[in-house]
Amino acid sequence: PFKSLDPSLEEEIDFKSVEQAFQYFKTQSTDPKSEKDVHELGDIQNKILATTNGGILRTLGKSIKNFDSKNWDNHSSKLMKTLLKQSFEQNPEALNKLLATGNAELTHTQDKGKWGKEFPKLLMEVRSELTQEQPIVEENKNKLNPNYDPNEDPSCPF
Repeated sequence: PFKSLDPSLEEEIDFKSVEQAFQYFKTQSTDPKSEKDVHELGDIQNKILATTNGGILRTLGKSIKNFDSKNWDNHSSKLMKTLLKQSFEQNPEALNKLLATGNAELTHTQDKGKWGKEFPKLLMEVRSELTQEQPIVEENKNKLNPNYDPNEDPSCPF
């Protein structure tokens, strides 16, 4: 769990996962054309906040009407990186697991699209930035594994 600021509401929202936050903010890349669209968008946001299932979250994100995919594509990677960094900064146990990967190349083999390459790249960028801010704690030095894949670690929160 972590908090992220929703600039449209000017308040922090509690998210259970980065995917949940990502799909929630995706709803802000739309231009509702009617009161009905505004109401439907609010329903989608509420459904996103009510579930933690990644598949359902992605399906809800794909159901957004009047979605501005060009605008979204221009900033989705930056948003994902921001959300990842916020999550790790607010979850020391997850941060320690990420830092324990050392300089290992991370992979995301579940996704054959954009995020298959983009997600691990962003994770490694966040790891690098957070390593500079907080060195790996001594107890994790023995856990470094160049073959570590967070996708295959059931205790990994992302």
